[in-house]
Amino acid sequence: STEAASGFGDVPMAPLLHCLGARKYLLLLAALLCERRIIMVAADLRKLSACIHAAVAALQPFRWQHILIPMLPTKLLAYACAPYPFLIGLHSSHLRELLDPEGN
Repeated sequence: STEAASGFGDVPMAPLLHCLGARKYLLLLAALLCERRIIMVAADLRKLSACIHAAVAALQPFRWQHILIPMLPTKLLAYACAPYPFLIGLHSSHLRELLDPEGN
């Protein structure tokens, strides 16, 4: 089946809906369908990963064909500046470094 082939067929949507609410969920879905650059930020890595995977699953029957990094390591923060569409999860402790890489 297509759901089994994508690997996201049984991903629960509840964590994503709980974190975002209905309005922001719809904005996220629109951003994904428009192939935007999206960074999700959270302190809880388990919740962050669940939300990233739920966002990809929400695209069914479509598939995310671009960069997907559920938890971006600190050494790869430059990926968040890529000019391509992406869906990236970022621990909240790295947000300041991403926004101000020179530490000003």
